[in-house]
Amino acid sequence: MAFALALIAYYAYAIVGLLVVRRILERAGVPKTQPVMAGWSTALAALTALLFTFVVANLWQNANIARGRVDGEASAMRMIARDVVPAQRGLVRDYAQSVVTDDWPTLCGGDGSAKTTAALRRLEREAKPLDAGRRADLDAQMAALENLRAARVQAGGPSIPPEIWFALVVLSMLLLGITFFGHHENLGFQMGLTLVLATALATLFWLTVQLDFPFCGGTTVGPGAIVDALRSL
Repeated sequence: MAFALALIAYYAYAIVGLLVVRRILERAGVPKTQPVMAGWSTALAALTALLFTFVVANLWQNANIARGRVDGEASAMRMIARDVVPAQRGLVRDYAQSVVTDDWPTLCGGDGSAKTTAALRRLEREAKPLDAGRRADLDAQMAALENLRAARVQAGGPSIPPEIWFALVVLSMLLLGITFFGHHENLGFQMGLTLVLATALATLFWLTVQLDFPFCGGTTVGPGAIVDALRSL
């Protein structure tokens, strides 16, 4: 759905913009060949590609970091279950189950489940070490679990500043818009090339949106590691 909307937006801009500019150029008597357009479009393409590459690379790195934190969260749950008294391991299972069923569906957009927060608070409040020697380890794992969960919830929200989104949109619109002035003799040929470029830009825009929300869409960071930990608790 997100990809289809991006395509529709770019295609609408490409088709309407090309037809309008072409009509203006024809009325102004501008020749059908515009060889100078190649240099300008190349410069804009380089700037657009540079910014998209920078943003996508950073978002991909952030997605991998989020995936690693989920693995660390699952590991902390196992360590806590090891260090608490057997009667309280149910608290760890309850929290892990709440993460999967309550917390995960709310992550798309940067939120967290109040029920999961309550389960974590109960675990922190009631957990007792198996013996006195494990108190330090238990406290450290509890702190790590809370920090990792907070980082996961925060990673569910958008990370690209509005200024970068503005730059991405403006550069991509300028790059697509400059092709309108090519004024090729064959309208169908020029329209086809413009739509190819619009498809490429829409794909990059969609990819950026997908990576900006690592817990949404088809490229999600899933709760698989925590599900595995839940089975072993």
